[in-house]
Amino acid sequence: MLEKSDERIVEALEKTGLCITSLSDLCLPKTTEFFKAAQHLTLDLKDIASFPGFDNHEVHASKNQLVDNPEIFYWGLNERLLEIIEKYLCLPVAYDGASCFVSVPNSKEIGARAWHRDREDRRMVKVCVYLSDVDEESGPFQCLKPDFNTKVCNAIKYRYKSVFDREMEKLSATPDTQEWVSCTGKAGTVIFVDTARFYHRGKPPTQKPRAAVFFSYFSRRPWHPFFCQRTPLTPKETRLFAHRLSEDQRACVNWQDHLPKTVKWIPKSRI
Repeated sequence: MLEKSDERIVEALEKTGLCITSLSDLCLPKTTEFFKAAQHLTLDLKDIASFPGFDNHEVHASKNQLVDNPEIFYWGLNERLLEIIEKYLCLPVAYDGASCFVSVPNSKEIGARAWHRDREDRRMVKVCVYLSDVDEESGPFQCLKPDFNTKVCNAIKYRYKSVFDREMEKLSATPDTQEWVSCTGKAGTVIFVDTARFYHRGKPPTQKPRAAVFFSYFSRRPWHPFFCQRTPLTPKETRLFAHRLSEDQRACVNWQDHLPKTVKWIPKSRI
């Protein structure tokens, strides 16, 4: 049985695809160690972004940096988190690891800064933790509200097509109406979101960088295994991490072990 506060997260995901909370409200084990390691790593990423001539829109933690900060990977396998996500998915959970990055304030609408849906599964959950304070100028995570999301999904023939601001504004009935939730918040803000069902994006930062870590989850028989395993860690490295875990947690990490090779490496139709 889930705690009442965890049930509310599941209910919000069902209703709106989104739930905003905080590390302090979740009160999960090892949070202090995780947050300290993640913020320390963020300083290194910000240093890289400040190099003269740097011309990318994001700086992602490398596999070596994630290996050196195992607290980040392990926090995403907290048993309460897995129970919340399994209750929402109604299926055994697969854990796709963590992605820690800094989004550079250059206003470019590129990559995940365009509106999109993730293709790993029919339903999936990403848990985002802000590692810096995030306001409208530092590129908050944004997600369409249910009614408008349905309208956009019906209007877009190819479900995984990126939608840019100009097209999204045309789909909106009244440009002045806010058709999405903009998730501003302090460092330590936590966002649960179904990124497969709902169009979402990281708003392009204009004035300040956004530092965040995303943890990805889907079912153990995902719709598109080919597009999973986005973590920079190799299967060998994740198995080394999983060695010290419980049997259930290891099953979440090693979810690909029981898939046929053809399913792993051949993408299904792009529709």
